[in-house]
Amino acid sequence: MASIMQAQKGKVITAFRYYDDYIKDGSKDAELLNNAKEAIDGAARNEDTKTDAKTFLIRGQIYYALFEQDLRKETENGNTKVTDPNKRALLGYQLTPRKELDTAYSSFVRCKALDVKEKYATDVKTGITNSVSHYQNKAKADYVSKNY
Repeated sequence: MASIMQAQKGKVITAFRYYDDYIKDGSKDAELLNNAKEAIDGAARNEDTKTDAKTFLIRGQIYYALFEQDLRKETENGNTKVTDPNKRALLGYQLTPRKELDTAYSSFVRCKALDVKEKYATDVKTGITNSVSHYQNKAKADYVSKNY
C-alpha cells in the first residue's frame, strides 16, 4: 500500500517537474506541459492524492499555463489581418476556450479548501487573482463581439 501511495505522490512530483521545465524553457515546449497535465490528472483522480492541497495547487498552475498557451496561440495566429494589438488581444480571448481556465480556477479553489495550514495561501491567491483577470478579459471580449 505504501508503494502505491508513493507512486501517486510521484505523479505529483513528476507533474511539477514537467511544469517547472516548461516554465524555465524559453521555447515553451508544449509537450512538457502536456506531460505535466497527464501526470497531474492521474494524481487528482487517485484516492491517495486527491485530498492533497499540493496536488490541486500544481494542477491549477498547469491548467493556468495551458490556458495561457492557448491564448498566446490564438492571439498570435487568430487573425493575421488584425494589426491593432488591443483588438488582436480581444480576438485572442474570443477564440480561446475557457475549459482550461475553469479547471485552473476550480483547482486553486480546491487547494484553498484543503490547505488548512495555509501553506500555499500566497500561490493560491495569485492563481485565483490571475484567473479572475483572464475571466474579466474574456468577458470584455465576448461583450465587445456581442457573444453573450
